[in-house]
Amino acid sequence: MMTSPAIKKHIEYEAEKGIGNSKKYLVEYYRRSADPVTIIILTLIGVSLASRKVRGGLGLNLALGLVIGSLFVLISKFSITFAYGQTLTPLLGIWLPNIIFTIVAIYLLSKAQK
Repeated sequence: MMTSPAIKKHIEYEAEKGIGNSKKYLVEYYRRSADPVTIIILTLIGVSLASRKVRGGLGLNLALGLVIGSLFVLISKFSITFAYGQTLTPLLGIWLPNIIFTIVAIYLLSKAQK
């Protein structure tokens, strides 16, 4: 329910006091900046899939889009879980799915019909 500047201030306050439970606030803070980028990446993937003209219809492209979207959600949930633990840093845990799917989006856009 806090605004982003309030979360940032709270993280700094906890760091000053030496309180070690700021990880969930860091995850939320980084997620707020990563979510708009996620929307752009998934939109680019959708555009590249929608631009393909297939003779049999759009069923394969629709199924491929659903699979890619489901994979994104799955990888995102796993990386957030690892970010809450000690496996990944919160910054890497939040941005890792965006990095992976940016590569996928670039590949699909390069193979899309012009």
